[in-house]
Amino acid sequence: MTVNLSPFAGVGAQFFDDNGDPLSGGKIFTYAAGTTTPKATYTDFTGGTPNANPIILDAAGRTPNEVWLTYGDAYKFILKTSTDITVGTYDNIDGIPPININLVRLYGSTSGYIDLVAPAVAGTNTVTFPAATGTVALTSNPTFTGTAAFATITASENITGSKTISGRLLSASQTVNIDQYLYMAGTGQAKLPVGSTAQRAGAFSGTGQISSTTLTITNVTSGSLYIGATIAGTGVTAGTRVTDFLTGSGGIGTYTVDTSQTVAAGTAIADSPIIGMIRYNSTNSAFEGYGASGWAGIGGGATGAGGDEVFILNSQVITTSYAIPSGKNASSTGPLTINGSVTITIPSGSRWVIL
Repeated sequence: MTVNLSPFAGVGAQFFDDNGDPLSGGKIFTYAAGTTTPKATYTDFTGGTPNANPIILDAAGRTPNEVWLTYGDAYKFILKTSTDITVGTYDNIDGIPPININLVRLYGSTSGYIDLVAPAVAGTNTVTFPAATGTVALTSNPTFTGTAAFATITASENITGSKTISGRLLSASQTVNIDQYLYMAGTGQAKLPVGSTAQRAGAFSGTGQISSTTLTITNVTSGSLYIGATIAGTGVTAGTRVTDFLTGSGGIGTYTVDTSQTVAAGTAIADSPIIGMIRYNSTNSAFEGYGASGWAGIGGGATGAGGDEVFILNSQVITTSYAIPSGKNASSTGPLTINGSVTITIPSGSRWVIL
């Protein structure tokens, strides 16, 4: 049993009567706080042996044993003479926490408490939060490692900044911003965004305004907004991105953006794709990348409304030397200009056909 030393009669205590004489044969009755229900105290820190109740003082007015209280419980003490005349009543007495604190209980006004458990030198480091609704604030750059805590980290909004998550499942219902590179090790897989031509970056246009970090769209001309869209317009800070849906879900409504600013009502707003974006276009059933000339199928090819694989495109100027692999043929459509320093190597048995 966990016990704490009592601040009343705990150890080495001596009691006196009103004349200053030792309270020989005096009695200490112990109850649960605020009641007349007897409650046991204990003779030492192990909490294994209860004191008598009442505790009878010796001829010098001292307790025969130490007095320890059950951890977390409050007590009431009544001190009487040997003839049962009350000397004093002391209510709502808690045990004294040890100097080497292993457990601190922080009480809140509405949400219960948080137990902060100090670990042993070797063992599990544990912070136990109450099972209650609300918010637990962590440091700005937490590092989660080990096997006991945070088996799943779920984000209902964006996870940004510097976070190290070791051996954990990271589940985000919206977007995760990676500052530099995303590496997929082992059998890891990455899934690209999927959407129709009307949904892809660069397809949205409309009018609206921005106040602080709230974007309000009042009219939609084409397309739909999405989490992660980079928007542009007169007065819009370059690189501003949509980070959350508020009342809107792609059309008219409000959204959260990542940069606080003020943009006047009625401003033309469009999402602005960034070079290097990649996605799967469900309208064309093809993968696309965004480059200097706009969206195009990955690997080149003519663009159009359909997904037919009809055209193979090649440049008209050859600026780099090439060697056709042995056992392979190649074809190009002319006219072609080969720069003077360029060499095209055709191995024996191979052909380069220019149409």
